[in-house]
Amino acid sequence: MKIKQIKCPNCGANLDIKDETIKKMKCDYCNSTFTYSPDEDEIKYTEAESNRAKNSADEYEAKAKYEAIKQSSEIFNKVQKASKLPIIIFAIFFVAILGFGIYMAVQGEEEHQAFKFNMNYNDGTQTGIIVKYNLGEIISSNNENTKHQITVVYGSIETSDKDKIKEIRNSLNDWDKYDIVFQKDKKGYIIKYIIEKV
Repeated sequence: MKIKQIKCPNCGANLDIKDETIKKMKCDYCNSTFTYSPDEDEIKYTEAESNRAKNSADEYEAKAKYEAIKQSSEIFNKVQKASKLPIIIFAIFFVAILGFGIYMAVQGEEEHQAFKFNMNYNDGTQTGIIVKYNLGEIISSNNENTKHQITVVYGSIETSDKDKIKEIRNSLNDWDKYDIVFQKDKKGYIIKYIIEKV
């Protein structure tokens, strides 16, 4: 009896055929089954080849799907990384603009508050005590805000000089009545404080 060797069509292992009457065979290595025809010169792997072809097609399809998913994932990661940069730039720009806006608002409000100063009473008739208090506030405001000086007008005197304003303040009587008129600029800042004795 002659021993033939064939290759497993699934895994390629060398298999010995001792009995040529057997038409079905099982691979000792991969456990796949196949048939062959020993009557012909060529061994035909009918079932195994179809299984192998099917397995190959399934394997190819699985590999193709894996590659497609891998490629999609790589593209997604690249796009995701690239799309983060504009978001980061926008966020930095937004924070900078917001910070600058807040800074300007605070600066403007501080300037606005300091320039308007604390007037306890509006224009109209006031007692000398209130007018003296307001003149003290004007002196403080003029010292702090050299850009926005408030001019005091009393009789023939028109000044923003602190010493002259003090002279006006000292000349007023506490219980006398005075008419007060504020002149404001377009922004609402007081630019003139006009005093007339009633």
